[in-house]
Amino acid sequence: MAMFHKRPKEVQEALDTLDEACEKLRHPPHDGHALPCLYDEAFQMVREFIECMVLANEERFARAIAQEGVTVRQWVYGAIAKRAGDLVESGEFHFYRGALDPMRPGEDLLRLFDAASDELVKMGLVDSEFAEEQKAAIRNNIRTAG
Repeated sequence: MAMFHKRPKEVQEALDTLDEACEKLRHPPHDGHALPCLYDEAFQMVREFIECMVLANEERFARAIAQEGVTVRQWVYGAIAKRAGDLVESGEFHFYRGALDPMRPGEDLLRLFDAASDELVKMGLVDSEFAEEQKAAIRNNIRTAG
């Protein structure tokens, strides 16, 4: 008889929140600049990283949530913002120094960072001034990378 692994509730909630975020954040604004296929690629890169992190050690993740004093939803949106920001600042998605390559998902990673940051403000985890400072800092880092 096969034994089924029961996930901690925090892990399942994190996976469910990623599904929510996929629907909430994955559709780019219709500003004429975002290509839906690149936006999907950007979200998928971020999602896969977070899923691996959560699933690699489920018990540790559950303990960390309890110790950090944040909700799973806050943690997931924070992780989305952090990973998207790290990727867009890496220089990997630049066409040349200071310019993101329009044929790669860098611009959409930046939009994803902004959208996740805005959600963190709505949740009350950070204030709007802090979020705006982070958005400015990431744009400054983009200008100097590549």
